[in-house]
Amino acid sequence: MIPVNSRGHRRWPKGVYRRQMRRRFLRHVYGHRAHVEGSFSLHKRVLGSALRNRTESTRAIECLFRVLTHNVMILVLLLVEVLY
Repeated sequence: MIPVNSRGHRRWPKGVYRRQMRRRFLRHVYGHRAHVEGSFSLHKRVLGSALRNRTESTRAIECLFRVLTHNVMILVLLLVEVLY
């Protein structure tokens, strides 16, 4: 999400949708895309980008196991960093 361009002034926008966009903009979430992209990159690099199962239900299970594996890998890295 991109913040509304103020164009050098501090007034509220006149358009209905621009006002709505400015009112609903969440500043605390803006700029977190780099973190998400980095974690996706790490996940794909280590675990691969393709799923091996064919049916939708087994793909969903494989995705859950991949996320679990990813989280365990991060915990192990943190533990190794703290202990050594």
